[in-house]
Amino acid sequence: MKKANMKTLSATAVIVATVVAAGAATTDVYADSVKDAASSPSNVSQKAAQKKAAQKKASSIDTDSANKAVSSAQSTVNSDKKAVKSASNTKTAASTAKYKAQSNLDKLKNSLTGGSTINLSDKATAIANTPAVLDKGPASGTKFKGIASDKNVSVDTNKMTNAQATELSSYAAYLINDMRNQIGKSTTPEQNQFSTRLQVTDGAIAFAKQVAANYNSDKWSGYHNGWHDVPAIGKAAANFGLNDTDNFYEDMETWSDAFNTTMSMYDAKKMLYDAIYDMVFDDKSSDYHHALSLLGLDVYNDEVRPAEYFGVSFDKYGNIHLEIIIPEDVYIKDQAKFNATFDTADKTLTGAGATPDQIAAAQTALNNATATYNTASDNYTTAVNKLNADKVTLNNAKENAANVAAQKKAAQKKAAQKKAAQKKAAQKKAAQKKAASKTIKISISSL
Repeated sequence: MKKANMKTLSATAVIVATVVAAGAATTDVYADSVKDAASSPSNVSQKAAQKKAAQKKASSIDTDSANKAVSSAQSTVNSDKKAVKSASNTKTAASTAKYKAQSNLDKLKNSLTGGSTINLSDKATAIANTPAVLDKGPASGTKFKGIASDKNVSVDTNKMTNAQATELSSYAAYLINDMRNQIGKSTTPEQNQFSTRLQVTDGAIAFAKQVAANYNSDKWSGYHNGWHDVPAIGKAAANFGLNDTDNFYEDMETWSDAFNTTMSMYDAKKMLYDAIYDMVFDDKSSDYHHALSLLGLDVYNDEVRPAEYFGVSFDKYGNIHLEIIIPEDVYIKDQAKFNATFDTADKTLTGAGATPDQIAAAQTALNNATATYNTASDNYTTAVNKLNADKVTLNNAKENAANVAAQKKAAQKKAAQKKAAQKKAAQKKAAQKKAASKTIKISISSL
């Protein structure tokens, strides 16, 4: 009986052991499969390689150099701005100096005339043969331009000092000589009188003053009497040894009423300007005799005038006298008396009212100031161009730095993602390894 039981037990144990062994085998096969998958070398190393590559790329993007380029470009632009400001200040100073030099030269040039001009038309060369062209009036640019400071200078034109008479005579001479120059020698080659310049002399001024005094004595109004006071002119001429048989000397402008002879230098020049203007462009009623005389065209074709002495005067009966004395035998009656009484030294003030040396010095100063200004202007332009070019460089550097920063940020983000992926894979691997390494315990119950 016991023997039989032993056999039965043995058989059962065999069956159970077989089943358990089969189960255990199946479990071992699954665990090995999982273990192999989790521990795949290629998968783990791939993640590590990707992480390493991403980190290397992120670290290789050099934002420092890009930022340094921006800083350097900004520093250059800042320096350029200072250079532009300095060049601008220098240019402004040079411009001011140039303006002052030009003003000084203009002042010297115009300190007598104020810039007054009388311009003949483009038909000026036809005046000698066709004086009627003057009826059309002057060319553009003709204007009286007084000097403000002259308004503060009082002149009694009936009792002018020699200096005042010289200034007014020089003013008139400048305007008349300028018109003669406009006509030029080309009118008729044989008439070279166009090169004859009116010369203000003490003798001519003294003669003009005597004529005015004689008009005053005769209470002569050219406007009301209709003509020159020839005896008054002849009496003055005789005192200087000149031909006293007729009026060979005077061009006169007269007003309808006597004027107050005390006036400013400004007004005296304005009256002279108007007198010359009227005798040139409104002289048809006098058959252009005044115009031709003032313009030096009242000559014979073969006449050559070595000089023409000139002086002006005002009387108190509304007359302005422009006296032209020609030193030729026909006009000089007593040469010895003329030589003894008539001073022929040229006292004409230049149109500038300044000496040639003063004008030359002022012109040199202007030339130097202009050269300095041109250099300053060129330097300013160069500085501005450099600033503009360096601003472009700065903007490009900023744009590049922004791009580099964006690239680095993207690379760093990708590297972080790769790092996280590697960490996750490592964690998964560890978990799978732990699960696969557990021992399967099978408890067999006692039967």
